[in-house]
Amino acid sequence: MLNVSGIVSDSIVDGPGIRMTVFFKGCPLRCKWCHNPEGLSFKPQLMYKEVRCIACKNCQRECTHPECQPFGRCIHACPENCLEIAGKVVEVKELVTELKTSAEVLGESFGGFTFSGGEPLMRPDLEECGKAIYDMGFPWGMVTNGLAMTQKRFRALLAAGLHTATVSLDGLKEGHNSMRGNDNSFDCAVEAIRLMGKHPNFIFDVVTCVNRRNL
Repeated sequence: MLNVSGIVSDSIVDGPGIRMTVFFKGCPLRCKWCHNPEGLSFKPQLMYKEVRCIACKNCQRECTHPECQPFGRCIHACPENCLEIAGKVVEVKELVTELKTSAEVLGESFGGFTFSGGEPLMRPDLEECGKAIYDMGFPWGMVTNGLAMTQKRFRALLAAGLHTATVSLDGLKEGHNSMRGNDNSFDCAVEAIRLMGKHPNFIFDVVTCVNRRNL
């Protein structure tokens, strides 16, 4: 089962071409600049947009919507759309079918799929999902912090059709680890880059979040 926080169907920043980016939930890091906080938890969660709230308390009324029951709030009753459930649990086959349909709509302009997060390497079934997409003739890539990358895992990903990757690296060791809240983060990211660099036909890049500590 896959826990997906969202799908962007027209991304131009997560790899070559117009791509579809799938955001998985679950990340072991707690980056100070996290762009996708809804992807940190491994479970579906209720997101609250406080700035929109008019204190009508409609969300506190009892409802029978199955998706609302775990949170004790009705997300459909809010007139300002303050509440949103981040995370949808789907089967690999269900997700792949949805992605295939969307890719066919994009036609020749489609550049492939990218898995992001959260952290896609936290998914033990990432290779299964990637292989299903690759078997349909679609290239795929991922955006990763590299924390869970090993030589064995990289080989498995390549065998599943991984074509491209983006590794996030935010400066030198001290600054990077401070930003990520993990003392092993820098070494793991550098090792992931080294593994990718040793593969002659693999396409990858490194992205940096510019801040005062790494300028």
